[in-house]
Amino acid sequence: MAPTRLLATVLTIAGLIVGVAPSAAWADNAIEPPPRHRNLEVHLQPYATLPDASTGSAPRLNAMATTGGRLFVVEELDARIYELVPTDDGARAELFFDVEAAVLRSTGRGIDHTNTFHGGLRSVAFHPDFASNGLFYTSAMEQRPADPGSSTYLSDVDEPIVADSVLVEWQVDPATGRPIATSYREVFRVGMPVYDHPIKQILFNPFSVPGDADHGLLYVAHGDGSVTSAIAGGGQRNDALGKILRIDPRSSGARSYTVPADNPFIGDPTMLDEVYSLGHRNPHHLSFGRHNGDTLLIAAEAGRDNAEEINLVEAGGDYGWPQREGTFVHLPNGGIVTGVTPLPVDDARFGFTYPAAQYGHEGPLGSSFVRQAVAGGFPVSNGSPLSGQYLFSDFAVSGTLYHSAIARLTSAQTTGDPARLTQAPIGVVEVLFDHDRNPATPALPRADLADVFDDSPNYETTRADVRFGQGPGGELYITSKRNNTVYLVTSSLPGGPGGFGGSRSTFVCSVTAVGGGFEVTWENAPSDTARMIVERQASSRFWWRGRTSPEAKTFTDPGVLPPRTSRIDYRAVAKRDDGSVIDSADCQLRNSAGATCTAVRDGGRDLVRWNGRSSGDVVIRRQVSEDAPFYWRARLDAAVSQYRDRVTSGEVRYQVIGRDPQGRIIDGAACSIPS
Repeated sequence: MAPTRLLATVLTIAGLIVGVAPSAAWADNAIEPPPRHRNLEVHLQPYATLPDASTGSAPRLNAMATTGGRLFVVEELDARIYELVPTDDGARAELFFDVEAAVLRSTGRGIDHTNTFHGGLRSVAFHPDFASNGLFYTSAMEQRPADPGSSTYLSDVDEPIVADSVLVEWQVDPATGRPIATSYREVFRVGMPVYDHPIKQILFNPFSVPGDADHGLLYVAHGDGSVTSAIAGGGQRNDALGKILRIDPRSSGARSYTVPADNPFIGDPTMLDEVYSLGHRNPHHLSFGRHNGDTLLIAAEAGRDNAEEINLVEAGGDYGWPQREGTFVHLPNGGIVTGVTPLPVDDARFGFTYPAAQYGHEGPLGSSFVRQAVAGGFPVSNGSPLSGQYLFSDFAVSGTLYHSAIARLTSAQTTGDPARLTQAPIGVVEVLFDHDRNPATPALPRADLADVFDDSPNYETTRADVRFGQGPGGELYITSKRNNTVYLVTSSLPGGPGGFGGSRSTFVCSVTAVGGGFEVTWENAPSDTARMIVERQASSRFWWRGRTSPEAKTFTDPGVLPPRTSRIDYRAVAKRDDGSVIDSADCQLRNSAGATCTAVRDGGRDLVRWNGRSSGDVVIRRQVSEDAPFYWRARLDAAVSQYRDRVTSGEVRYQVIGRDPQGRIIDGAACSIPS
């Protein structure tokens, strides 16, 4: 069945963390409320181990794919595809295809690895008729041919780098079932201005059947061709950069591929026929799903400095980049908070589509590239404890695992009047790691996926580099580019553990400000706790602050609330004698002094008045529904005590935040206008 509504999950983050060193704490997030724990437990366990890369380092596991009940994983560094063959205790990895060697043999050119984050082998997709035609496709960065005129370029640039985005068709030998190394057939190339944001994931609609308009059509995600935290890229131009493409990749006569007749820009001279949607920055991951009879396509997209997005993608939709980032106007100068402004009142006239969910980057005010970006997962609908949920992660460093209800994503208001835009709530997942695959031993609580990955003996660096896969039964898998392990999410199996309302820990902590520091206290620590570790959050991770005995039930961390910070987050971690984690508890302190505010509709405008402390300035934020974030509206002098906003309808909420001359939040209040 052809997609009736395509859900492109583009997570757009526009938050802020303020701090200058690992000892600094989180500050306010520009998108409120930030993701919060919603009582969803997700269990995972080791499933398969991949061999080291040729460099001796961990393989860079970048994507997964299925066909006919078989499961494959892509390794980008050596450009190899492995099949995961089930065994009694998980699966073993068998080399399916050495793409690097086959490309070199067929063309005399190699896979390009100039950019270790965006180069190499990107993805694999098996044709839905693979069982009969043996065709499959790979996306990769390849060296540019000496004679570009001999290749089919979907688009090119005036000053290309020496590598292209390339889509290639391969075929298996029907007698052996093994790929034919010399079957290389180039479908198309895209010229690149830089080595960042090239071709990404490719996939077919797994829910289409022969006779459907969508059957056998390949969706190709392509980045905007811009370097990290820069605006100089595509998205709106008449080329393949910053687009999701849709083609029939099989050759037809002299044509290396064909364009579906129902593509939205057929015959439009301002846009390529192959374009399905535009205005994307880095559509990092695509996935299909089903909800209420509709076929959904989810594309998780990494933002610049302020937003990670989840978008509901319609054919012909324009997702705004580079004019928009999340639900904000994007500014060329960039920077956390400084790189965006609110949408104009008449924004609907531009016809942009906005995220169905978004969360914000956190870091020093005005900073860029704080190593936060989204990795998309898959919607689950297989009768497991995770059915009805879409899982994704902040992939780069923390590996924080998130979820949103598919029903809330599809009901979000993503077009039209900016005052009425809504987003689905985002929840933080409770991660439990079944490290020994033994149902008789309890799963270990983990703060995030990075806390799972670093248990591996060959874990590298402090990055998480999360990727997701989905198996033939709709079950989820998680990988990292920093160790050799493929993890099975057992909560995505029918009858699996976890889900909402699972067994919950009563271990809790709280934090209060005391003279010269912060006092962290805890209750109901696990009975077998040998030591209590106290950590404080900064730069996307929790950092060690001290160790004490569990009987102490309190720990004092010296210091003061960092500049421009209104929130500080701590974690108490209960550990055994061997250092293994039993449980953890999070707690937060907000720096508020009890200001008051009122809001009324007055003369066709919203009038907000407040009374509180502020020696520097006052920031006004507004929320138009409980599913929407609080958006920045104005920054005013400390002497000002009222603000007139443009008229709204229905219930609306305001936040008033008072700050000192150094930008520290010293007061705050909230008020609302009823519908």
